[in-house]
Amino acid sequence: MKENYSAIAAKLKAASAGRLTRADYGELLSKSTVNEIYSYLLTTGYRDVLSELSGKQIHRTEIEKALRHEMIREYGRVYSFMDIDGQRVLEFWFMQREIEFLKRGLRHLYNKESNDWVE
Repeated sequence: MKENYSAIAAKLKAASAGRLTRADYGELLSKSTVNEIYSYLLTTGYRDVLSELSGKQIHRTEIEKALRHEMIREYGRVYSFMDIDGQRVLEFWFMQREIEFLKRGLRHLYNKESNDWVE
């Protein structure tokens, strides 16, 4: 893993660039609607991820889906730089995320809510 450490560190640093700061979170807390939050997030590092939603009526679930998909894409990009031991650790973390996803789905089914959680 030592030989890949620099590549992984650079990839993680690039992935974290443009992410939210403490001030950004403070600004988000001052917003009162989903559209205000969406508009603010378009001024941050999430602009590219969320710009695909433009033109649609913005709902909280749509923003969550886009952010969740981006998180998965980011992990995939880091995964390719890791050796087998690092990949096993990341796979374990993915498994934990999958369990949380399944639990959320079961809660929605049990409560007979919409299935917006699926994507």
